[in-house]
Amino acid sequence: MAETPASDFTVTLDERDPRAADWQAAFGTLTVPIQSWLPELCDLPEIGPQLCYLLDLAALAADQRTRLEQHLATRFAVPLAEVQTTLATQGTVPLLAEGCTVTILHPHKWL
Repeated sequence: MAETPASDFTVTLDERDPRAADWQAAFGTLTVPIQSWLPELCDLPEIGPQLCYLLDLAALAADQRTRLEQHLATRFAVPLAEVQTTLATQGTVPLLAEGCTVTILHPHKWL
């Protein structure tokens, strides 16, 4: 089994959040790796500017990446190949920061 690079940052979505079922379907967990502990302002379709954490796709396990791709294809009614191309091009997925708790796994590296 190939190892995935570990991320120093994760977010955990509150289990009472309305998105919890989507996260469970897409990732199999409510805790996912992110690129930075700092949220970014992202302009999201149909919602507008929102604070988001950026998913660390490289740190996802292969089965999580596959589930995420299938979930996004189904949710947005687009072909799986289009989702895969978009993820490869963009390199991340914005995750709304609201309802998330950040964990820094190796804080000594960031002080």
